[in-house]
Amino acid sequence: MLKVQIIASLAILTCGQILLWRRRDNVFGYLQAGLFIASVLIPILGTTVLDDADPDVIALYARILAVGAPAYLLGLCWGGHLGLHALSPPVSFSRAFHEVPAWLIRRVRVISVVALVSLLGAYFLLGYVPALAGDRLLAKYGVGPYRAGFARGSQLFHLAMGLSSAMAGVLLAVAAVRRRAFEVIMLGALLVGLAATLNRGEAIIGPLTFLIAWGIQKRWRPFILLTVVTMSFLASTLVNEFLFETGSAPVSTPSFAVRVSKTAPDIVDHLAFLNGYRLTGEERVGTRTLLAGYSLSVAKGYWDPADYALRIRTGLADVSELASGGLRLPAPFWGYVSFGYAGAVAWSWIAGVFIGWGTALVRRLLSEAENDRYPNQALNLVLAWVFFNGTFAVLGQFYFPFRSDILIVALAVALGLAPVNRFLDSRREEASASGRTDGD
Repeated sequence: MLKVQIIASLAILTCGQILLWRRRDNVFGYLQAGLFIASVLIPILGTTVLDDADPDVIALYARILAVGAPAYLLGLCWGGHLGLHALSPPVSFSRAFHEVPAWLIRRVRVISVVALVSLLGAYFLLGYVPALAGDRLLAKYGVGPYRAGFARGSQLFHLAMGLSSAMAGVLLAVAAVRRRAFEVIMLGALLVGLAATLNRGEAIIGPLTFLIAWGIQKRWRPFILLTVVTMSFLASTLVNEFLFETGSAPVSTPSFAVRVSKTAPDIVDHLAFLNGYRLTGEERVGTRTLLAGYSLSVAKGYWDPADYALRIRTGLADVSELASGGLRLPAPFWGYVSFGYAGAVAWSWIAGVFIGWGTALVRRLLSEAENDRYPNQALNLVLAWVFFNGTFAVLGQFYFPFRSDILIVALAVALGLAPVNRFLDSRREEASASGRTDGD
């Protein structure tokens, strides 16, 4: 029974956004459903991760999710109401793209160059390229012999990765419409640069989002799209087996589900974090991780949320030499460790409000561009994805801020918001065209 409760709660926290956008053009829904299958459903149903855990930890896990998931759902509903009645900003993706407007081409080109130069500059500061390093695992996380270089270039490295990842999807969408050499060359350079970071998520999310948008435009069946997305996530989770080979043969061949859960260890991390939290005496941290996360200081503080989560999960006092990218913990966890069950409810509700607000607003703005007579719907969907990720998704993950969010917000403004005068002109042209058609 607890297993069903945990799965249902995580389904709401991961895929609840789909309830507010029950249309085949929900580009977010395919991503969320695929991620849920790969990182939650397969590990829980295909392994004994819950059966082998401490029963007290499982009970605590289920309780936190049981109060967090309904609160998140209520927040989604309230946020959806706000989004349906919010003022419509002059966004670029709410109009049909019969061709890519000149202002958007200029912005895409400038930002693409900035992303590529930033990525090359980051590699220069690091002094190495993770994919070409002698120890790729240590190089990826900048520990051991790579620590000095990573400390020197990590800030620019993470900013460049976030910017390049988003621009890869945008360049694909623009290139599909224009088919110009500049966009194709920049796209290839960014994809190679991202692959060299060894960060699977940043490397695939942009192209995968475009693939979903393209499939929606070509009217692929939703089941086919979901299958493609899920297989992409599963394939990406197994990449580590080839990138970070240990050199020693396993005693026995693990099942496919076990191999997936090892490289997408969300459930294992959740349980280990809660177990560590119980062992440390369940000290409430209040807003200390929030304040540390929003600090603009270059150096990480003691309460930096990523380091805090790793300390609790591992029991180590110093995690600076740990080859890990951190834990992916849901909102109820951060609320619980901050203020107990009341925090789990509040954090989940706040996150749900922002996600619901943005989802309903973006859906409403896209409704004008979903018609079959608009031939380049994929570009609309990718720009909507960039806009949402740089605005409401950032707000919805307020409990775990990233410094790279600053650039993602700027990117959302640059590509998601159309120049007001161009926006008004396009509205007048559409109204005029509609009037002529009615008159005829």
